[in-house]
Amino acid sequence: QAGVDVRHFLSSPAAREVILPMLPQVLEQVCKLIDEVDNTDIVATIETIVERFSDHVVPFAGTLTSKLVVAFLRASSAGEDEEESTLAAVQCVQAIQAIVQSAAEKQSAALNRAAVVRELEPHLLPLFTNMFEEDRMDFFEDLLELLSLLVYYSAVNGQVPLSEHLWSMFPRLLAAFDQWAFDFSSNLVSPIDNFISNDTEQFLVRSHQGVPYPQLVFSMIVKLWSELDVDDDAEEGTKIAEVLVLNCTGRIDTIVESLVERIVVRLNSAVGTKLKVLLLSNIAACLYYNAGLTLEVLDKRLNVCQQLFGLWLSMIDSFVRIHDKKLTLLALSSVLRQPLEQLPESIKNGIPQLVHYCIALVEKLRSERAQRGASAEPIFRPASGLKFAGSSERDFNDEEDADVNTIDDGYLERIAKEAGVDLGQLAAAVNVEDGDGDDDEDFLNMDDEGDFESPIDDVDEAHFFANSVRSLPDSAAQSLLALMQPSDSTTLRQLLESAPQQEHQN
Repeated sequence: QAGVDVRHFLSSPAAREVILPMLPQVLEQVCKLIDEVDNTDIVATIETIVERFSDHVVPFAGTLTSKLVVAFLRASSAGEDEEESTLAAVQCVQAIQAIVQSAAEKQSAALNRAAVVRELEPHLLPLFTNMFEEDRMDFFEDLLELLSLLVYYSAVNGQVPLSEHLWSMFPRLLAAFDQWAFDFSSNLVSPIDNFISNDTEQFLVRSHQGVPYPQLVFSMIVKLWSELDVDDDAEEGTKIAEVLVLNCTGRIDTIVESLVERIVVRLNSAVGTKLKVLLLSNIAACLYYNAGLTLEVLDKRLNVCQQLFGLWLSMIDSFVRIHDKKLTLLALSSVLRQPLEQLPESIKNGIPQLVHYCIALVEKLRSERAQRGASAEPIFRPASGLKFAGSSERDFNDEEDADVNTIDDGYLERIAKEAGVDLGQLAAAVNVEDGDGDDDEDFLNMDDEGDFESPIDDVDEAHFFANSVRSLPDSAAQSLLALMQPSDSTTLRQLLESAPQQEHQN
């Protein structure tokens, strides 16, 4: 009851001034109560204290977390019949999350955040000892959130690596997914993202039982894409695929080649617009990673380059998020940087249209960033009359022609067989009506630029595009300007005048 009374008192506006001088004594008494009983109200009181006195709890973070870890271990071992103890255990983890986050975010510098959280790490390791066992499923989601926080805050990519203890959990996490935790795929995205993006070099060089970590993640993506009638799991796979590709530039060529093949196979069975867009954004990430390699797979191996670009550009209005638009612009710009003689004929002949789409995306991104948060109908429209005039004269704006099922049958059969896909169930993505009327709402609920960190955050996409145009041979640039609409020509000249010269990373 004492813990409950303190929490209720803290809700008073005057409580802060009264409690602050005696905060150490209050925390000491609450910790004693934790030692004596497993009670959700006591743990909730600690969360409230952390929230109200976040500037002052850092010196006590080690003691608090140690007490909460002991309380968790005691409560989580009470058995399935002890519902109150299970709830107390979960709240212990949530209180620890609040402490870790508070301690980290009080530090303005990343190195200081890492130092503070690494001091807490030894206190927290007992929490994770049995978390990957199936009979601990009740606590798995909350412990994953805590693990994700630790990985995020305790490393500084390229400067401070993750500890061996934390890295030891990575293969166990993937093994749990493979054995019993498939339904937790949405909860696994964040910790996997943080492992890859916060300590990329270690991720790239480590292996488990002879299998490199990037290959383990690729296998997880393939499994998430193997259920053809479940878009939700496949969407989680696209998120992990993007993290893998964008963070590992130049280091996973073989995986990217295989990934492009799998994306095309999964795209054939995608029903909802959201999944199609996320898969196409994965193609965009691969093009930005290495446009030459990706085009080689799409054109020479799969014979689907023209059809896929047709689907992609015909769906551009469905790219609701700023992040996906930016990634598409970077991808199309990367295509423009390829030597003309190495481009597929359909792409080479369609450069004016590619440039038009890029200019439209530049303007759209500027507008949406200025009006972010405002509700508006899609205003992006492709230019009329511009075609990718390959040998078949197919129009990339024509969804009827954008049939991804025209991949070479023998090759597709082999890839599909490896992926465990029944080709009899495949349907061309553009010939299947969207099955989810809530796709737009789903997109609006997704994190967008500024809500999460991405390797493309610091790339100025307008400058990147302008420098891609600069890379065109003079003859191609002159022909391009002659074919462009006046408004596009004016915008392009302005971009070229304002963008500094820069080297391409791919």
